[in-house]
Parts: sequence; structure tokens; C-alpha cells
Amino acid sequence: MADIKMRDAVIKIDNSGGTPVDISGNANTLSITGTRENSEYYNFASDDAKVIEGGRSHTITMQIIVSDTQDEGYDLLGDWWETAGGGERTVTIQYPDATAGSYQLVGEAVLTAFNYGDFEAGSAEPMMVEATMMVSGGLTRTVITGT
Repeated sequence: MADIKMRDAVIKIDNSGGTPVDISGNANTLSITGTRENSEYYNFASDDAKVIEGGRSHTITMQIIVSDTQDEGYDLLGDWWETAGGGERTVTIQYPDATAGSYQLVGEAVLTAFNYGDFEAGSAEPMMVEATMMVSGGLTRTVITGT
């Protein structure tokens, strides 16, 4: 069994015109967190708690390396953030890469937080920004077919 390495993952976010833009070259880290709302209750017939499963939610957090090239990760996310009522955009994540047999997650997301970056005069490190999105309606996971 081969290990899955994430360095060749493909990350796409729709631009304002609805066209998917590959921002993999700017993305440094990506985290997807899923949570499920649960409620605990008791009844008179049992000493033990019972649990009702509720809805799920997903949060996507990514760090992007800043570049001055238009329509790359920083420019795309900044435009999305600065647009009044930025709306939902399609986010696509393909891993370990975009070839047949790889996984693909697709969902509509809303940009909920955007860090413009930390400005440090003496640093030689690339400037990084962080964006957080909430998925609206869930993520669909499929296996990529074809080439």
C-alpha cells in the first residue's frame, strides 16, 4: 500500500465569474474540519444518556503564499473578501493529485475570515495570508475517473 502525499493536491476556487481557478501553486496548507451537532438526552427507562445526531458542518482553512500576480490565490481571495456580500463560490480539492483514482471534494463555500498577512520588516520569509471558509450544503466526495 502506497502512502498518500499531499504535495501534488490540486485546489481550485471559482473566480467572480464562476470559472474555477487553480491556486495550488500559492496554497501552502489546507485543513478541512467536519463537525456534527449532537444532542444528549435521558429518559426514565435508562440511566445512560442517549444521543441524537444532528446536522454536519465543514470549515476549510488555508494558508496562501502572497504573490503579485493577478488571478492567483491572494488576488482571488482578496477580491472575494472585499466584494460586498461575497456570496458562495465552488471550492474543489483533488488529492493526492488530479489523476484518475484520486479523490475529489467539491462544495459551495462562503469566505468567513481573511487575514491580509503579517508585515515584518526584517523577515525574508514569504508573506502568508490565511482564509477561512464555511461550506454551505456539504462536501461531495468522489473518485476521479478518466484522465
